[in-house]
Amino acid sequence: MNVIQEKIKNEGQKFCLVTSFEIHLFFVAILILTIAIPIANVLAFTVVNFTYKRVYYIPYGQNRDKKYPVHIGQTLDEGDLIFLEPNSQVTIQCKRKEPGIEVRSNRNSKTEPITKICGKSNPYLGDPTEIRRGGNEPLIPYIVSPRYTWLLTKKPTLKWNAVEGATRYTITLYREGLREDIKVWQKSVESQEPVEGVEEFSYPSGEKQLEAGADYRLVVEANNGRSSEEENIDPDDYDVESRDVSGLKFRLLGEADVQSIQKDFEEIMQKEGLSEEDKKIELAFHYTANNLYAEAIEILNSLVNNSSRKSYVYRNLGDFYAQSGLNLLAKKSYLKAIEKAQETQDVLEQALALQDLGELYMKMHEPSDDISLLEQARAQFEEALAKYQKLNRQPDINEITNLINQLQNLEANQ
Repeated sequence: MNVIQEKIKNEGQKFCLVTSFEIHLFFVAILILTIAIPIANVLAFTVVNFTYKRVYYIPYGQNRDKKYPVHIGQTLDEGDLIFLEPNSQVTIQCKRKEPGIEVRSNRNSKTEPITKICGKSNPYLGDPTEIRRGGNEPLIPYIVSPRYTWLLTKKPTLKWNAVEGATRYTITLYREGLREDIKVWQKSVESQEPVEGVEEFSYPSGEKQLEAGADYRLVVEANNGRSSEEENIDPDDYDVESRDVSGLKFRLLGEADVQSIQKDFEEIMQKEGLSEEDKKIELAFHYTANNLYAEAIEILNSLVNNSSRKSYVYRNLGDFYAQSGLNLLAKKSYLKAIEKAQETQDVLEQALALQDLGELYMKMHEPSDDISLLEQARAQFEEALAKYQKLNRQPDINEITNLINQLQNLEANQ
């Protein structure tokens, strides 16, 4: 375990005209299913850094004298304004895979529309989804971590879905080869006490550790005959362009990159004016910007385990799970986010988590399924819409209305 992790730990051609027409309709339906589920998760408008107590936001449609403090991980609306007091700064992550855009003020205060910083999304087509289908079959030991990620440590903790009735698992680590994958090691382990339905296994101390520049994958087989390789994922969802690693593989960062991340870690943790929790949230966003999703999830989980009362911690954890193809874990996190937001009577956070959950249900739905997931998605969207209307957040109202229209297209082609 490296220095960073130590510190984090502590805290189907027919020529018949009719048949051809049917085929045409089939592909139209598939097209709708594959590209007409835009989820507004690319343009994120998320606060990832700011000068403590000197940066505020003005909600869409409100007077400029009504300013509210921003917080790390906060999601802003397309119509919101950012207000900076003199000599302050804020960094907005406009897209999830980008580090963010910094805005500064000098001796005078400054007000900037969020769209001037990040640009506008398409209000008619929406944005491509970052949610990946996967991790939604509870009867198989699908991989939880590491999957589709880069890593900081040469000996990561291995995690998979705990299968009911399984008492022993065989874990095999493979390294990608030129013609076929090479087995690095294999271990048989007894089932332990699963934490939130997840089994954990420490990387075996006597086995060869991970090496930079190689792609690895983990396979877990339960003694009831089920295997993690049964997980049905769409390779296009887990493309190499998104994270420089494909499928359910993972890769270790090179030493120079690890040192650079270490430096960033130190700078973030030494910031004054931020709580330890906000520092960890900022660090988690920094990690995802560097494709270190396993590490980011671990950080937010540490906050959850410490009973964080902040709804956006659970919502962002749900986002990271959804982006990693861990749908059931994302669902749990979104539901918890809704619960926390209800406890604090945060209407906006409730709406955001409800929308995220509805989008997840849409992504989890497959053409062969019944419409139950779509019905659940509709329920979340309608509840979120009511809350956006209550807050008079017109851009969000437009977006959720667009999602409901897309849902109707899916239901019509079911």
